[in-house]
Amino acid sequence: MVDMPARARRWVCALACLCIAASAFSAQAQSADVDADIDAIFRACNTMGGAVLVARRGELVYERYYGLADREQKRPVNRDTYFRAASVTKFVSGIGAMILVERGLLDLDADIGDTLGIPVGNPRFPGRPVTLRQLMTHTAGLYDNQGFSKADSTLRSLLVRNPRDNFTEHKPGSVYAYSNFGAGIVGTLMEAASGQSVNAFMAERVFAPMGIEAAFSASLLALPQNVVSTYRGERVTGKANDAIQEPYDDTCNPNAHIRTTIGRLWIRPRDLLKLMCLMGEGGELHGVRLLEAETVARMTQPQSGVGSVSGDTPYGLFTARLEGVLPGVTLYGHQGSTAGFVCNAYFDPETGYAFVLMTNGTDQRGDGTINNLARRLITYTYSMAVGEVQLDR
Repeated sequence: MVDMPARARRWVCALACLCIAASAFSAQAQSADVDADIDAIFRACNTMGGAVLVARRGELVYERYYGLADREQKRPVNRDTYFRAASVTKFVSGIGAMILVERGLLDLDADIGDTLGIPVGNPRFPGRPVTLRQLMTHTAGLYDNQGFSKADSTLRSLLVRNPRDNFTEHKPGSVYAYSNFGAGIVGTLMEAASGQSVNAFMAERVFAPMGIEAAFSASLLALPQNVVSTYRGERVTGKANDAIQEPYDDTCNPNAHIRTTIGRLWIRPRDLLKLMCLMGEGGELHGVRLLEAETVARMTQPQSGVGSVSGDTPYGLFTARLEGVLPGVTLYGHQGSTAGFVCNAYFDPETGYAFVLMTNGTDQRGDGTINNLARRLITYTYSMAVGEVQLDR
């Protein structure tokens, strides 16, 4: 190697420093442009407060926190803000249900009445069992919300005393029809099989191993003062303090806990992103394995004609397939919206892309499969992370 004179070395070092500084400045400018674009998308959809996060192969690529967690308190959204996950709760709870399947405590195609200790079935089709696979694919033949018209409704009162009022005219497993009631029954099965409340089981088996702080009641969070209030336009639809004070029975009570796994989860965006990364990486993230790779694959695979499901369904096991947003790309996960909340969480196992959007109030219009805000943010951030789709500016 030729020995470079000291003066030349100083010039090379200075040039290198200039290049590094220019590169850093360019990265900052690019980041500022992206932030401005993301904020413009949030504004265009009349968002009160929100967060969008993107990861690639288990590593955070981008995050942006926007707007207000509480308008009256002028409290901004930040990385410590808890949002309600709405129906994404179903997907997260599905991870716990499949842990119980792996342990042999639940069976996807067994009669759920055996686990619950009560007779369960559509009286129009005697001898045709209702199964966990049917519940997780929304093919069990249960009405959507009819069973929740009374706050004191229990599993026994709905399925044993009045089954004809809560089952449709379709044979279990034969027809897809989204059912919050069916998703709630999954939580009762988890409690009956584990001997713990859903909250306690998920905390022990899912959240704690992943370093996640989340709960199925705002009152159980470590920092409940960080939960959001919710809005429809400028109208408050739910105050943070009311959510914190809402009572929650954190015991194992399958007969009563028919609403827990429908949409009650409170979680921070970064923690939800961890779960999407875990699923995108085959059930293991940063040395922590929650599910076997075969189980994750089973959750994403079409269930039509599998086991106790005979009809067509757009779901895997509590896992929706999102197609048509990105050319030639299938995303897996779930969306949710309720009382002003909008939550979208998806992953692409092919590229390792993972996406989380959480808001406490936004325009909820969309095409029925995904709202406009999520569509625009997925299109933008996928191209940023993966580089295979043109930026939509």
